[in-house]
Amino acid sequence: MTIALTIGDCNGIGPECGLKSLKYLLKHEKELLKTHSVNFAVISGRRTLLYWVELQNSFEPEPVFSVEGQSIVIADQHVQWIETDSDPLPTPGTCNLQSGELAYEALQRSVDGVKSGQFDAVVTLPVHKFALQQAGYPYPGQTEFYAAHDEHADGIMMLMGDGLRVALATVHIPLKSVAEHIRRAHVATTLQSLAQTLRRDFACSTPRIAVLGLNPHAGEQGLMGNEEEEIVFGMQMCRDWATTEAVSLDIEGPFPADGFFARQQWKQFDAVLAMYHDQGLIPVKMVAGTTGVNYTTGLSFVRTSPDHGTAEGIAGTNSADERSTVSAIRTAIEIAENRTTFDITNEHKVS
Repeated sequence: MTIALTIGDCNGIGPECGLKSLKYLLKHEKELLKTHSVNFAVISGRRTLLYWVELQNSFEPEPVFSVEGQSIVIADQHVQWIETDSDPLPTPGTCNLQSGELAYEALQRSVDGVKSGQFDAVVTLPVHKFALQQAGYPYPGQTEFYAAHDEHADGIMMLMGDGLRVALATVHIPLKSVAEHIRRAHVATTLQSLAQTLRRDFACSTPRIAVLGLNPHAGEQGLMGNEEEEIVFGMQMCRDWATTEAVSLDIEGPFPADGFFARQQWKQFDAVLAMYHDQGLIPVKMVAGTTGVNYTTGLSFVRTSPDHGTAEGIAGTNSADERSTVSAIRTAIEIAENRTTFDITNEHKVS
């Protein structure tokens, strides 16, 4: 399988984490890469790539990285390099239009590659959303970009690490707008998509899903809000769908989020559906630490990302922690492999 790495924002820590991760995997995970016949392709501009290669070499006792033709050479091993038209000279720690243009083109190239069969999976390095917006990027995040470019997508954002998987019912919207999006049909289709993801991508034959409430105390029987009624109806709609389609499924909730995570109830489930961004991501980041992974479910291809941003404050200092990117690559390999062995005759499409 071939896994593409998009360069992300060239002024942040993404390129550093990408090069460090490839170095680590090629040195310490040779058996994993050999078992799954893994190849890599990095999507980047020439000046951009050379800048980061030279900078990373400056932190090594002797040169580890080089560029030869259309390959990045890492400790004598060749990694494919896909050259973009956008090619800014990085200025670590800044935010500008040029870095947004490169990040945008790399995303577009990755979509072209998975659609043509050139790539089996994509690992996206962190982007700067403001720089992307300057470049005319019309999406709030990368999750929405990939969902919009996959005609079969019912993608949702899932964050995971150290055994905890959290999917989000709403993603990059203002907190004041969350309640109006919590409707039974949306909850039902999100749960359906999550159940299919757990079956196909994580080999959970009978997915166990916990659903969180939106309001404090999960609404306290309507005293603190009535969105939980919509959540309960949505859960039942999903159970009805599972019965009709003969899909084994266990859904419980809605749980008050604070007690649910404080008592570590999540360990009893394969995944958790949170109602909004911070409700789900804060626990994941606390549990996963520096190894969290962002996964876009429901796509016809595999897309993962490290669970952190561009961290301009440390860009170019060689102090970024690459473990989240390593985890994102490992997860992409795992999911891609699970998809090849999933029995397509038992897959039940979401209606």
